[in-house]
Amino acid sequence: MSKISVICTLWDKKAKFFASPFTSTNIDTAIRDFQNIVSNPKNSFYSHKEDYDLFEIASFNSDTGVIKPLPKPKFILNGENI
Repeated sequence: MSKISVICTLWDKKAKFFASPFTSTNIDTAIRDFQNIVSNPKNSFYSHKEDYDLFEIASFNSDTGVIKPLPKPKFILNGENI
């Protein structure tokens, strides 16, 4: 059975660029990962969480190694809504 993960990234509104992508089990766990990042006072995202948006950009099949990009980044959540 294939294991399909999502590939997501954070858009930094102030710097105007996408951060390095990360994989997550599914979109719900990607949202949880994002919530953990912007809710942790020990990192820089915490102070300006409204500056970051979570986007899904692709899927990854761990059996075949194939990455399927989305036609365009799909907005998921803004940090200020956490």
